[in-house]
Amino acid sequence: MHKPHSSLKPNHQDLIWYLLVNIAPKDVLFLYWYDKEQFYSTFKTLESSTQDWVIETILNNF
Repeated sequence: MHKPHSSLKPNHQDLIWYLLVNIAPKDVLFLYWYDKEQFYSTFKTLESSTQDWVIETILNNF
């Protein structure tokens, strides 16, 4: 997986995460953290069981 280099400032890391999430939107956790609008658009299209899994994944990572 790609990730921002640890030497970058936090705001630059956030920007890179935002860009990475938009090229790989299947990582629901990072999509939720860095692009809420896209997350909610995608979430609405998921099956109920997948939505449950997404919610559980998010709750377990806070």
